Amino acid sequence: NFTPLNEIISCGALEHLGIVNPIDNNFKHLEPLEDLRLFAFLNQISSDLPYTLKSLKCSNKFYNYCTLLNEITIPDTRYEIKKILNRAGYDILCDYARLTGLTDKLIHIADDIIAKGEAYKLSHLKLNGQDIAKHGICGEEIGKKLEYLLDLVMQKPELNTRDSLIELI
Repeated sequence: NFTPLNEIISCGALEHLGIVNPIDNNFKHLEPLEDLRLFAFLNQISSDLPYTLKSLKCSNKFYNYCTLLNEITIPDTRYEIKKILNRAGYDILCDYARLTGLTDKLIHIADDIIAKGEAYKLSHLKLNGQDIAKHGICGEEIGKKLEYLLDLVMQKPELNTRDSLIELI
């Protein structure tokens, strides 16, 4: 039997989780731990999380937060953690770590990546689009080349030098 979401909410399930009046403000003013609790709750009861979020008329911010969390799979490598940092950001990675009980492992590795200055964003590359354009590449190809270089550098941080990246172009 399926219990409609509005019945679950009206019976006080969210208040039991420590989430107060989420419907009244369209989920716009949740505290960070309330976000995580509500995501975990909705993810467990919903077979179609995006549909559920849209039907609740939640804010775009909360919708994006939930969909990013829902896309993450447990990373096995440093490279995969960098991909999560790139796509979702540090805060969402930390929430995912709390949700899965992998807090010590994931946050420690993410903090180490950041402390060592390892690239996981385009802005971390030691060259930019203008440098690529100087080598005869233009338009959309510049962005594709930057993404390609970033992916290489996330796998092999030692390649993130201007000379190495120019060679790879």
